[in-house]
Amino acid sequence: MSEVSEAERGPEPEGLYEAFAARTKGTPYTVTRDEGGLLLQLDLADTHWRGFLYEQRISIDYRILLRFDPAARTYTREQRLTELSWRAGVGPGGLQVSASRSSTRGTLVSKQTRRYRTVGPDGVNVAEYRFDSTELTDLVAEVMDGTGWTRRMDPATRLGLTVAGSVLGALVLAGLVVAVVLLL
Repeated sequence: MSEVSEAERGPEPEGLYEAFAARTKGTPYTVTRDEGGLLLQLDLADTHWRGFLYEQRISIDYRILLRFDPAARTYTREQRLTELSWRAGVGPGGLQVSASRSSTRGTLVSKQTRRYRTVGPDGVNVAEYRFDSTELTDLVAEVMDGTGWTRRMDPATRLGLTVAGSVLGALVLAGLVVAVVLLL
């Protein structure tokens, strides 16, 4: 039996870390080692990007968790999107402070555009920020394509599809029961 070379198999997870570190350099994303895989996320530790996100009032934490199964040469890609919002000020009942958080995980596509108008000595200025989750998923695909690793569905997406399929099946079954009862 012939042994498969690393060039034919593709890089091991450590080599993938190096590839992601090189690819995310100079972008608003960072990669870190995580137990069993890699974590790619918005680089909130970098003062340039943190300052930009703060100035634009952006409260999104977007991450992709990659988990590897070296024996099967497969990986999963789970996306996590957390949005935070807060408000403080004086309202009809006095001082009010509120905060909310929403989280989504699995396979998702999120696109947002925010425009801000400010009035200053130079007149009205418009600032715009666009968030597109496919930017990071495309980066992952770009690095992983051709490496010999096969993507599997992540557990959160698998669970979501199972629940959706079950609900759809129950609705179809209920519709058939109603149709049979009406025909009798």
